[in-house]
Amino acid sequence: MFAQSIPNYIYAKVKTDGRAYIDNGAGKPKLAETFGPASCILLKYRPENDVNSLGEDEREEMALLKIPIVLMGSNKEIFRWYIPDRYFENKPYLNRLYLYGIFDCYTIVHDYYSREWSIWMPMNMSRPYGWWDKAKNLYFENKPDWVQESSSIQRYDTIIFNLHDESMPNHAAIYLGNGKMLHHLETRLSCIEDLTTMWKTKIYSVFRPTRVLEQVAVTGDKYIEGEDGYTG
Repeated sequence: MFAQSIPNYIYAKVKTDGRAYIDNGAGKPKLAETFGPASCILLKYRPENDVNSLGEDEREEMALLKIPIVLMGSNKEIFRWYIPDRYFENKPYLNRLYLYGIFDCYTIVHDYYSREWSIWMPMNMSRPYGWWDKAKNLYFENKPDWVQESSSIQRYDTIIFNLHDESMPNHAAIYLGNGKMLHHLETRLSCIEDLTTMWKTKIYSVFRPTRVLEQVAVTGDKYIEGEDGYTG
């Protein structure tokens, strides 16, 4: 879970000050001194481990800021999320919390193809957590007919990764070109990140979306928030 994975220096800051704003640093939590446009989470400290309810003033603050609040207790294992109203409705690609089955690597791929290119995909195929350790290859079992495997990588492709050597492929990202990919890794915030050498060593396959390429040939390119070429 995200709260357990925050760096110790951030947790220490929360304990000292009682609260801290979190920005998105390539998917990893980044401490912000004050609330700003990049802030995506508010951490608050509960010294008595009372993380089971928000006060009315906190609910009003959350509604005003439109970012989640995470209450944290006397250690990082004690926490609880609180989500503002309509947080899940048409959520932008960046700064999503990782909530398996709601916001994860599959849903960001789903949202990209459906929003940008009007391509239908199942919203949430049957995928109990940990399927990759049970000899299931769901990315291939559910591969749509409008993608084909490729030996190269180009813009709009879905990159399939195997993050654990002894399991089935278990992560996916949208390649945006110029060495950048959009993805959502477990315990992190969704982000645009460099496709580094380390990531390349984890590539299992590349899916090329033929329907997207057909649309690009007619309508031209589309850019998303956070990448070069985006104009809002």
